[in-house]
Amino acid sequence: MTTTTAQATQVYQLLINATPQRVWEAITSPEFTTKYFHGLEDGEIPFLLLFSGTMFLQGETGFSVEQVPWDKEATYRLPVATWREAMDSIFPDAAWIRLRRDNLDALARFKSRLALPTWDDALEALLAERVTDE
Repeated sequence: MTTTTAQATQVYQLLINATPQRVWEAITSPEFTTKYFHGLEDGEIPFLLLFSGTMFLQGETGFSVEQVPWDKEATYRLPVATWREAMDSIFPDAAWIRLRRDNLDALARFKSRLALPTWDDALEALLAERVTDE
């Protein structure tokens, strides 16, 4: 008797109400990719892009409108190494963090109060205060 164990596959779906061009801009923009993919070290980032909505097209005689059926989709596997190389070329020696809005507001007030020119300067000042307090 042979027993087989099924492997679970986790599928992520990203629903975007946008044109294919806008979707491509989103998945290749540094702001989007660094926010969601910083924790990945290697492999590929699997995308399942589902399209639906309205497309406005410019033709020879003006504009036309076409519906994009809800069942239109595309897949894309972005190599993590490619993403990292792109980020390093655009933002060398940089990283992104996500903060709650209240923390960002407090950090902005701190930065403004001390007339610090950059977010790095604000974090360094806070860290220096912390080291002094210890």
